[in-house]
Amino acid sequence: MSERTPARPRVDWGVVAAVTLTLLVSIGGLHTVLQGSGWLFAAGVTVVTGLVASAALRAIRVPSGLATLGGTLALVAVVVLLTAPQTAIAGLVPTPETLERWGALAAGARQSLAEQSVPAVAGPGLVFLLVAGSAVLAVVFDLLAFVLKVPALVGFQALVLVIVPVLFPGGSIDPVVVVATAAAWLAVLVLTRDERRRPLAASVLGAGALAGALALTVALPSVPSRALPVSGSGTGINPVISLGDNLRRGADAPVLAYTTEDGSGQYLRMLTIDDFSGDEWGPSGLATEVFEVSELPDQAPGVAPEVPSAPVRTAITIGALDTRWLPAPYAATQVDGLTGGWTFEPNTITISTGSGGTRDQDYEVTSLVVAPTPDQLEGRTTPREGFEPYLEIPEGLPEIVGATARDVAGDEGSAYAQAIALQDYFRVGGGFVYSEQAPLNGDYDGAGIGILEGFLQAKSGYCTHFASAMTLMARTLGIPARVAIGYLPGTALGEGAFQVNANDLHAWPELYFEGAGWVRFEPTVSRGELPQYAQGASPSEPGAEPSVPQNDEVPSTAPSSGATVSPSASETPSAPAVAGATPGARDDESTPTFVLAGLLVLAFVPLVVRRLLRARRLAALRSGRRGARPAWDELVATARDVGIDLETGETPRAFAARLAPRAPEDTLDRLLTGIERDFYGSPAPAAGLEGDLVEVTQALLDNSSPATRAAAIAIPRSLVGGRREFQAPLAPVRGG
Repeated sequence: MSERTPARPRVDWGVVAAVTLTLLVSIGGLHTVLQGSGWLFAAGVTVVTGLVASAALRAIRVPSGLATLGGTLALVAVVVLLTAPQTAIAGLVPTPETLERWGALAAGARQSLAEQSVPAVAGPGLVFLLVAGSAVLAVVFDLLAFVLKVPALVGFQALVLVIVPVLFPGGSIDPVVVVATAAAWLAVLVLTRDERRRPLAASVLGAGALAGALALTVALPSVPSRALPVSGSGTGINPVISLGDNLRRGADAPVLAYTTEDGSGQYLRMLTIDDFSGDEWGPSGLATEVFEVSELPDQAPGVAPEVPSAPVRTAITIGALDTRWLPAPYAATQVDGLTGGWTFEPNTITISTGSGGTRDQDYEVTSLVVAPTPDQLEGRTTPREGFEPYLEIPEGLPEIVGATARDVAGDEGSAYAQAIALQDYFRVGGGFVYSEQAPLNGDYDGAGIGILEGFLQAKSGYCTHFASAMTLMARTLGIPARVAIGYLPGTALGEGAFQVNANDLHAWPELYFEGAGWVRFEPTVSRGELPQYAQGASPSEPGAEPSVPQNDEVPSTAPSSGATVSPSASETPSAPAVAGATPGARDDESTPTFVLAGLLVLAFVPLVVRRLLRARRLAALRSGRRGARPAWDELVATARDVGIDLETGETPRAFAARLAPRAPEDTLDRLLTGIERDFYGSPAPAAGLEGDLVEVTQALLDNSSPATRAAAIAIPRSLVGGRREFQAPLAPVRGG
């Protein structure tokens, strides 16, 4: 009897499932650097769509290469649906507007990577990056496994994905994901191995991959958390102050908490922006030297003795935030409890570090709250000498900026009155609204002076637009100005405690007045709160109501004129606990990711075990060690998987008669004859039965209903019970 070549199905859905699982689990490893699980769902939908679409096309006899192309088109459609449906035809077919939207999302992803520390919140930009990347990987996996016929290589691609988290400073490899990825790859190897070769080869290779992956988790520990650098800045808050992606992201996780002894909320300032040239804005590096934080001055820069100021002590606990700039109330005069080397720049009182970062810092700041009165500011001049960088008008500034400043405040009699007029124009009289989406949709998002024209025309934007517009408009009027970046006071928790979330990140202008120093203003509509001196009461009308009502949602950061604060020397305020402040703590939202990954792995265990048993039987059949018994065992097991059980005492021929409607008659007859000769007659060579066995068992699967076939592959009944029926009715005694 000649050996027959085993017949193979057009599409092995078990292999498709294993390849898909390998990619899904390896992508899931990004949970150590990304919060939540929505991004994983989007990536999972993308991966499954692409690989299943390609496999479905192959199942209907589409050539393999064209099937991959069809899957790619399906991937394009799903990426459009998930990231920019409003720009596409029927939400699926991309248009030029879709490409523009993708470009904006890609830029937003770059900004988000720069602005956030890990674990980061996956906003629209990062979700687009993940979905697009998952689509590309799905095509690569499909090509490797089903076109180039080198499925083993998908494991190496998965390995690259598994180690991606350590490329993000502060990221780490999850051993659970490593084991799950290796197990999924082992399933690919087992399901795609050549059954004519050694049966243990794939298992050995897979076991080696598992051992190597586990060793990798030890060899690649996580590193201290730092956000990815952009434009040379290694920071968690991007000095290029395009905060749109940060504000548009869905989650609002706590980043720090603080307590003040007087119970007042504090703006926590981190750095200032004074250089508005070029396409990106950032600190100009005006400082010629820096000093140790222990040498902080006792007074705020430029503040005269007659201007009221009060010391306030603030205890701050940092959670997930990691930047090189320290959040602190302005102007800090003393900082205690920091770990690592910290310095400050004397012109701005910006506190920063060249190594390490803010993550998990717990420190106390003594600062001066400066509270000039409107009368005092009205009489102050604006200096020019020594303040040239803060008066610089960047080349190419849109004409609308200066023209609007002159129209709004040009006729005011003092620099202070001009500043109030500019602030009121944005907050009250100019018809502006706060929007995080309008700048993106209107293509005036990000940094660079070109965005200001679109903002002033559309009159809609977020804090970056308001702060930078007022700063440059003030400069055109001869007032030194800069932008500060930091956090709003946050949410009051009671008893002087506040929680600051990621979406409290804010930008505001600071204007300089002789004798009053750098003074904060708040032009952003519906955000922040107005200091008492900036509420617009005219000096000539001391009893006038403020022209802009104070935002009651955030406590005032400035005491009334002449107020004093007497901190208790015996009492040190303690900051409340912050979510994310405990090293190693996981976000609760990541739990569904672990559960999903675990369930997916467990779901494939029966399939893998069943394939291993089949491989062992075929190997034993080829070796002839057990005669035809392995063929009989596999035939009965496959029949049980598709719902045909061997009855007690049933002969092979009677059993075969019940299988006949679902199997090729001639092939089944040859297989039955070989089994009967081995059981009832003289032992015969069994190796030739392999081809007939593979053809019959495949036919049993192919001729079952789709539901039965799926159940036979995913949850084979032969793995549980039925062992007694698998015994042959008669077995010859074989000699030693």
